[in-house]
Amino acid sequence: SMGGTMGSDNTGAIWGAAYYGHGQNVNRIIEWGTQQQKWDFVGAAYAVRAWDWLTLTNQYGDAILQQAFNTSLSQFLYNPQPDFYDSCRVICFRALNYLNMTGGNMNPTTFAQSDAYFNKGSLDKWKKFVYGILARSYSDLSSKKIYATNDYADSAIKYATLSCSTND
Repeated sequence: SMGGTMGSDNTGAIWGAAYYGHGQNVNRIIEWGTQQQKWDFVGAAYAVRAWDWLTLTNQYGDAILQQAFNTSLSQFLYNPQPDFYDSCRVICFRALNYLNMTGGNMNPTTFAQSDAYFNKGSLDKWKKFVYGILARSYSDLSSKKIYATNDYADSAIKYATLSCSTND
């Protein structure tokens, strides 16, 4: 037997990444990137946030969404899983909007240096990452009885087709 940890987040790595490891850091990238018109950074940050919300809700179901980064609280209200799915998709489309922007103070060399370990500054790969998040989100919804419609399955296929076809 593999024990009781298969498929669990017993060490809290997903929770920790969403709220602590990425949390305020993603908020700062969005804030500073917007002020400095570095749309590539903003788009990538939103992509990470969308991934966080989808991964978090798929592991835990209900979690902290609306009050997630309110540092004045010591207790938080949990939001239901459908709110996370909705938020994830909204953030994905926001990420794509920024990843498609040009101008401002974008510098492909600076972005590539900052993104050395994930997509090496490739906006196309970042977009494919976002499309993959959308595909997973719609696939997750299509498999749940309370959400199951053909629209979700069709959307899952559409975004999977636009996503990564290899792990390069």
